[in-house]
Amino acid sequence: MYLGRFHGYNGEEVTFLTDFRWTVEDDIYTISYPGTDFPDDKVKMVASENGTYLVRVTGSNFASKQN
Repeated sequence: MYLGRFHGYNGEEVTFLTDFRWTVEDDIYTISYPGTDFPDDKVKMVASENGTYLVRVTGSNFASKQN
């Protein structure tokens, strides 16, 4: 298990801040947000010449690595 911090933004203002944790199994990452009612996110990591992305298993973009 790994831990991190989630920041929700509205423009430049942080509107929500919580911890998250993730696990990985068979290249699928499960991200959960303890203490919230947020549903778990299931994502895959995709690397391309344009950068590294997390994509939900449903196909929608979840996050991209900022340089």
